[in-house]
Amino acid sequence: MAGAISRDLFDSALDDIDLDLQLGGREAAPGDVAARILATLPILERLDTRPMEWVGIPQTAGQIAGSDTIGRTVEELVELVVAGARKDDAGSFHPSWGYFVQLVSYVKGTERGTSPFRAAISDGAHDGSSSDSFSLTFEKAQVEGKDAIVDTFASLVEVWRPTHGGIFGYEISRRRRGEQIWYPPVGALTYSAADSRYVLPDNELVELRLLPQGVLAVLKEWSLDAVLAYGEAFRAVNDGIPRRAAGTG
Repeated sequence: MAGAISRDLFDSALDDIDLDLQLGGREAAPGDVAARILATLPILERLDTRPMEWVGIPQTAGQIAGSDTIGRTVEELVELVVAGARKDDAGSFHPSWGYFVQLVSYVKGTERGTSPFRAAISDGAHDGSSSDSFSLTFEKAQVEGKDAIVDTFASLVEVWRPTHGGIFGYEISRRRRGEQIWYPPVGALTYSAADSRYVLPDNELVELRLLPQGVLAVLKEWSLDAVLAYGEAFRAVNDGIPRRAAGTG
């Protein structure tokens, strides 16, 4: 049975469906990043089982649309990471500046017309206020249902070991709330590691699931109103975090 388009499982007001994992400021060698990418690809291919090819691009998303990219095997993606893929320099690895690897999936035989997943892996070594992160947009993925997304999220948490993370939409992080970002990520799924400074509220809006390294809150209703309401509950037990931007309600 064909799966539903992932956007159909969420309130349309959430716009693009994004997964964001904040990894904390850990130091990672290229080989470590490559190993995590290797473990990530089959997880995503279980979420959308159509045959895919992956492209690794050491550039920002805006540079992809006009570029004539060529497909790379998983092994070549690993080589790209080990070589030190970065936004501005794919030729060498600079520990003081870190890595930036962008992955794009295409369904085979579609002339690059269908891209279920776009992922970016980067570290924050160049900026003391930022953290390593894994970000995934999967609006066009075909999945069997919400349980498949929850299982995928839990598997990615196991691979990347984030401090916190969530699945939410562009509407949440920028438009509706009028903020630069909504930090930490709070959404349809919200994760907090056991050693994180954030607390997930025990609230009737969510089901709390224990994971090996933390707790996952799964909203019972994946709607904008439910996300915003849970955000307020989150704020109430985390000293006003996520904080409101000036002038927002």
